[in-house]
Amino acid sequence: MRGLMQEAAARSWRRGLERLRPLAKNKTLRYGVPMMLLIIGGSFGLREFTQIRYDAQKLHSKIDPALEERIKKNKISLESEYEILYIFETSCAVETEKL
Repeated sequence: MRGLMQEAAARSWRRGLERLRPLAKNKTLRYGVPMMLLIIGGSFGLREFTQIRYDAQKLHSKIDPALEERIKKNKISLESEYEILYIFETSCAVETEKL
């Protein structure tokens, strides 16, 4: 009984493949459909990857409000930082001379 069922399934499978054989020779289905799937799938994939990139940029650009207030309050400039470094270097040089 089991052998008969397997044989019938195999015949059915072969008939199905025989029906698909003309479609396999069709160049539009053979080359066009995979190409369209690649283009459309690539479009969706690129959209997802670029969205991840922009989401990551948004997360990195967010600053703690308290830190933002301190930055606005202090008004740090290049000139003020240079003056601080100059004072620090001169004080270190004086300390070195004392030794």
